Amino acid sequence: MKKLHSSRPLLVIGALALVLVVLPLVVFNLSLINYTKIINVDYFRMKESSNLAVLTAFSKNHMLEGVAMLRSLIAVQFKGPVYIFLMKEVGEDINWVVEFKEELSKSPLMLRMTDFEVPRDSLNAGTYCFKPTAVGAFLRWNSILPSSESAQVVMWSDTSTRFLQNPSIWAKHIIQEEIDFVGGTAAWNIRMQTHKGTFDYFGLTPEDFNDHPPIAATHFLVNLQREQIRRVLNRWVDCGVLDCRTCMAPIGSSKNDPNGAEDKFGINEYVSHRQDQSVLTLLVTSFMKDQSAEANVKIIGNGEESPYFCIETSRNRGDIKSVKDWNTTFTIPPHACKTVKSTILKYRNNIITWEDEDLTT
Repeated sequence: MKKLHSSRPLLVIGALALVLVVLPLVVFNLSLINYTKIINVDYFRMKESSNLAVLTAFSKNHMLEGVAMLRSLIAVQFKGPVYIFLMKEVGEDINWVVEFKEELSKSPLMLRMTDFEVPRDSLNAGTYCFKPTAVGAFLRWNSILPSSESAQVVMWSDTSTRFLQNPSIWAKHIIQEEIDFVGGTAAWNIRMQTHKGTFDYFGLTPEDFNDHPPIAATHFLVNLQREQIRRVLNRWVDCGVLDCRTCMAPIGSSKNDPNGAEDKFGINEYVSHRQDQSVLTLLVTSFMKDQSAEANVKIIGNGEESPYFCIETSRNRGDIKSVKDWNTTFTIPPHACKTVKSTILKYRNNIITWEDEDLTT
């Protein structure tokens, strides 16, 4: 009996030692969350590594569109992490956030859902600086993950994206072919969609971009293993996070500002600023021009099905009536994603051409 009682001090000492080991780890994790300046990240659903992370953000107004996008990811059996920034104004009722998290946590997707508080007037200010803010937070998180868990490619996806193929397939092509960036074209040209204040910020001349097509910011992929394009992405983040109202959304550039858009439709006249898209286009295009020999960028013709993008774009929620509809069927057309040829923008010797490119899948 005495021997049994004499073991109690050892048990107490062991328990104290365990606390001393575990407590610093808990404090470190809490500090890490504070460092990112974003709260309520679900770090514990990451069950397997993936070469691709999908990243999106939306407010209550676009929640059901977001559900429609996530439903399509389920349909194509995407297994990688999906980072979702749930944007809410300071002081806004959070019931929709709670409902969304509770319901979507039942889905098979590996979701990292984050409460993203923004100033009361930010969502209506037309700055779109939330995108680079979300991307910047993701890049910080991804950089501290073990190499076996960190994403090699990141895809930004607006809620309008409907996936018709598993995007990990595209990431595999990008990694194998050492591609820097994949995006699609948008309407107009760069000069027509970019405010003079943004050109001035970067020290660029509008006339130098008359013949260059914009790059859509609705969805694009970046190879994080490629150092030069990673620097381009970091500049895009800095523009939106550090200098939102002088770089990404200069005063007078928003449609909500006086003279924020001009009713001019000349071939090279400014029409309307596109914030995140305008800056992304300027930076990626400048990268293609400055590093034309090394840059491996794929800009796909507008509306084309491509081996890199097999998607549909829909700016409505379709048949999604509530967050519970993530579990309804999303039908993929039977002949989707069969194309192995697309028209790709090429930039060589200061000349832009569009060329057919084959890709054996």
